[in-house]
Amino acid sequence: MGAMDASYERALTGADVIAWARAAGVGPAQARIIAASIDPATAISGPEELARAIGPARLGMSPGRWDHVFGPLFGEFE
Repeated sequence: MGAMDASYERALTGADVIAWARAAGVGPAQARIIAASIDPATAISGPEELARAIGPARLGMSPGRWDHVFGPLFGEFE
């Protein structure tokens, strides 16, 4: 039983990532890369999996900016 098994929680999906990125104010080119790289229905298990699909270099972001944008999706605040 994992952390995502609680009845009030559900798996993070590609659709969540796409919506979050847009709300976080990523640029239009970055939003297109994200939308083209992630199936909205796919479950994303963690930041490592997300980084494999849309890592900072692929989006033209510094690692710190990437963490700032996507870290909160996984409860990682600094």
